[in-house]
Amino acid sequence: MREQAAVLAGKAAARSIRALGRGAATTMPGQVALRVQPDLLARLAAQFTQGVILVAGTNGKTTTTKMLAQLLEQGGQRFITNASGANLVSGLTAILLQSADWQGRLDADFGLFEVDEAALPLVLRAVQPRALLLLNLFRDQLDRYGEVNMVADLWRRAIAALPPEAVLILNADDATVAALGFGVAARTFYFGLGDPTLFSQEIEHTADSIYCPACDARLHFDGIYYSHLGVWRCPTCGLRQPDLDLDSAGKDFPLPGLYNRYNTLAALALVRALGIAGANSDAGLRDFRPAFGRLEELTLTAPDGQPRKARIVLAKNPTGFNQSLRLLSEYPGGKVVVLALNDLTPDGTDVSWIWDIDFEHLVGQANALVVTGIRAYDMAVRVKYAGWDETRAPMFVTESLDEALQKALDLLAPGQELFILPTYSAMLDIRGLLRGERIL
Repeated sequence: MREQAAVLAGKAAARSIRALGRGAATTMPGQVALRVQPDLLARLAAQFTQGVILVAGTNGKTTTTKMLAQLLEQGGQRFITNASGANLVSGLTAILLQSADWQGRLDADFGLFEVDEAALPLVLRAVQPRALLLLNLFRDQLDRYGEVNMVADLWRRAIAALPPEAVLILNADDATVAALGFGVAARTFYFGLGDPTLFSQEIEHTADSIYCPACDARLHFDGIYYSHLGVWRCPTCGLRQPDLDLDSAGKDFPLPGLYNRYNTLAALALVRALGIAGANSDAGLRDFRPAFGRLEELTLTAPDGQPRKARIVLAKNPTGFNQSLRLLSEYPGGKVVVLALNDLTPDGTDVSWIWDIDFEHLVGQANALVVTGIRAYDMAVRVKYAGWDETRAPMFVTESLDEALQKALDLLAPGQELFILPTYSAMLDIRGLLRGERIL
């Protein structure tokens, strides 16, 4: 009776918020329902006939989850997913309420959810997953998450309760993530690039996990892909990278960027580990289109009335930002770049991390630069220290996102492309300003 009351309360809250024109209300209905029935998420999630898939990690959660959704759909699976990005306990509860009938009944094979790094232990208390996919751990929002090792310790304690029938899919190239599979009861499945031709020449100064998870000695890397991801071993205690169950050999990758290779492999690893029939690995992702703000392509109308191509690339921490900057080199030709830095809660209120970004990779790649957001002037100072020369390429600075986008289009010559690299809240605001083919 209490469960049904919680469902009714949550659905009523969602209907009321929609009636007020406040959007889809992805979180508040879950909060309301959980106050009535604190274990409602567990009760709803237990109804999936094939179980729950959880995806967590610092970078790549949304893209990987969207890839998995496409593979499940092609495999004929019925599933519910949090495509809106609501990845806390209240958000997941609200998504399930939205899909349930007024009796709280769900009709689906799988629940497929990306989960916030800090919220994962809380979600695992409520949900017994059939599969847990862990992508990576990088430094991100120190004011909220703390150091990488703190998050890893929280995950380790939570994962220890997984039963033998659960599958733990892990990135073997990340030593901290790989070590989470050592000694657990759950079955493990490891993926990694396995391609020495992709090694970089040296380890980045932003690398976080360069010490052995077992004895704290400095790891030796036979090769680095980026940040601390690579082929690793400990010369002191002998711990080493586990054998790969899946690597990049012979795979098609639908999106550019090394980090998207990891996202693709992660999705393929999960469907292979679960043996999901009909999820053809190669053909399944060839026509994949990225999630909003993750290399999302838009067509804008320039002042001369002609269309211009734009791409939004979410960049929310040092490692992700560095990979986004390197991605620019994969697009030849002229380009204008917009950097948008906010310091709101979704972005992290401490923006000192911008000094860990290798903006030197930006110098010489862009014909013009527009810097915007709440902390636009902090970002402009950082780029100037990286060697940006305004006598060779102009830089325009404004806190107004709207003014920044208009200026970027003014600077964009025919044949050039616009690349927008925003933090999370800036990305949402920019997408709100961009509608189809023109700026509103």
